[in-house]
Amino acid sequence: MMGYAFVDYFNLGLWPRHREPTFADIRDGLESLVTALTTASTPQGSSPAEVLLRLYGGWYEEAFDVRVPLRELTAAVVRDFPRRVGSLRIVLELAETPIWNRALPLLSTVRRVTPKPVPMKVLTPSGCPHGGSCSLVHLQAWWRGACPDASCAVRVQEVGWTHRQKMVDTLLTADVLNAASRGLADCYYIASDDDDVLPAILALVDTGKPVVYLRRRPRTDPYYTGILELGGVLTHVW
Repeated sequence: MMGYAFVDYFNLGLWPRHREPTFADIRDGLESLVTALTTASTPQGSSPAEVLLRLYGGWYEEAFDVRVPLRELTAAVVRDFPRRVGSLRIVLELAETPIWNRALPLLSTVRRVTPKPVPMKVLTPSGCPHGGSCSLVHLQAWWRGACPDASCAVRVQEVGWTHRQKMVDTLLTADVLNAASRGLADCYYIASDDDDVLPAILALVDTGKPVVYLRRRPRTDPYYTGILELGGVLTHVW
């Protein structure tokens, strides 16, 4: 039997969040993922002989020749695979291309974006020693996208930005649908703490194949938990 695992890699909290991850952090995180997969029981008593784990994340910045440091560390760990855990063969790969076309790299999956101001009401707490005359007023102005000084033309996008993943969740879902329609595996795993993957899991349920849902945190809402249970999805929290 062949198993496919779709891993929402950046979402699982496999390394410390308060600093940049090291090679050891990435290695230990992936080892914990592999251990979770190999210890999770599969429904209907099925036991695959091989599982391919595809790691989904923002691997490339907007400049095509610039790669994300996390990609380099992950790629170095992945080179230690394939590996056997008992009778199970484990294969890891970076999901840099669609599963249906390995010759089509998806670049620019990490992009620099500026914070988008949204409507916000700011109230002065009763315990504020400044009566809201300074920091809260400034916060409200910056939140709207401009400097609090009316004579200053500086905008938020000139002083701050962040990086955001693009096409990662949709690629994972598209790969799930493609793999399911082509019958590429006898059982499926999805690893994520993000509810964006729930439609992909529900699509796999419709195939009638065993489905295992790997999470770091237990689900708390009864609605989708019940739907997954009724669909025969086995949830494994580690």
